[in-house]
Amino acid sequence: MGSKRLYLTRHAKSDWAQIGIDDVDRPLNERGKKDAPSMAHNMKKMGYEIEHIISSHANRAFETATSFHLEYPKSNLIKEHQLYHADIDEIIHTCLELDAGVNNVMMVCHNPGITYFANVICGANLNNVPTCGVLVIDIETDDWSSIDMSKFTLHQFLYPKMNDE
Repeated sequence: MGSKRLYLTRHAKSDWAQIGIDDVDRPLNERGKKDAPSMAHNMKKMGYEIEHIISSHANRAFETATSFHLEYPKSNLIKEHQLYHADIDEIIHTCLELDAGVNNVMMVCHNPGITYFANVICGANLNNVPTCGVLVIDIETDDWSSIDMSKFTLHQFLYPKMNDE
């Protein structure tokens, strides 16, 4: 049996300073604008491949996704409204719709859904996936449309401050 890889990514740090702006419209703050390209660059240096990037339509998520797309210019980049504050079911549903020929997919979305997914589906014991954190998840399957939730394995957990520790 083959495998697929899912990079479940929380958007980078966002700007809360703008009064009266809708949640979906919040941009990245300066740290977020630094962390997202840095994380994308580090993942590329580590040898990770990304073919397809699906992002929540929220501005902060799409800005994060765009940073990864710049590092992986051959990847397809699309917005998916369903990933805005997605829960486990919505993340799985998005996976089920992926083309079987795509093996390495990044989804950029939000907490608490990402942390909950890591703990429930991957058996992790995380208090929080920080902003711009990436869960590298291996899935034992040949086809996204037939994924089995018991076949998800957390391969690696990456986050911006990991090199500071």
